Amino acid sequence: MTDKSRVIENVTIGLREWLLQLPDVVEAPHSFGGTEYQVNGRQFMHNHGPRYLDIHLSREDQERVIREGKAERHRFTPARRDGLPSTYDRREMLRLRRN
Repeated sequence: MTDKSRVIENVTIGLREWLLQLPDVVEAPHSFGGTEYQVNGRQFMHNHGPRYLDIHLSREDQERVIREGKAERHRFTPARRDGLPSTYDRREMLRLRRN
């Protein structure tokens, strides 16, 4: 395993641990593979391994992070504006969810 792979794996594990300690957050298999995180049965984020993190954001936040180059439109539903951009910058997405 390369140093970069170890860092990505550690970030992914840390994110999972942080999410699961939040009130009412549960982990479940995502319908297209990967893992999703839910509160009261409603998905708010999913990932497909360590490469993609798709997180529900308000339309305003979604447009801003895409415009700023911090995320890109969801790769499977780019025409939809459902608040689900894909990102490589997990810290930015988590900061937005906390606000």
